[in-house]
Amino acid sequence: MNEFLTNLKNHPWILLLAAAVIGYLIGSLSTARVVYFFSTGSTDYLSFSEINPIYHRFKGGRLESPMMGTLFVVNWFGLNFVTAIASIPGYMIGIIMVLRWSLFFLLIFWFWFYFHDVFYVIFMALANFLFWFSIDSPRS
Repeated sequence: MNEFLTNLKNHPWILLLAAAVIGYLIGSLSTARVVYFFSTGSTDYLSFSEINPIYHRFKGGRLESPMMGTLFVVNWFGLNFVTAIASIPGYMIGIIMVLRWSLFFLLIFWFWFYFHDVFYVIFMALANFLFWFSIDSPRS
């Protein structure tokens, strides 16, 4: 175990690469489809082609996958905590999109509470701005 930790200390890029890949993979998984699967028990809506970004040639993500991956690397605890908080209005209203929208909005306040640094708040506000303007009409 000591050899492994020493190797990571000497090569920090390995840890950075692992965090980026794990963050991207977690961000690329569609939360709406997983919640649908667990709430209905049906696998009709969940298919490999729906959760595999390579199948879609990395198109159509509306910035969510890279944003979730980046947030996972910046503050993994905050992302998980705020997702749990944002799920409350999403489930109360019954619209899964409310969960996703309120998550990004509440992360602005979380970054201020956790980091006490205006640059993190500006980063999250800019990410929200880009997210809202990347939403387009549904494709037919």
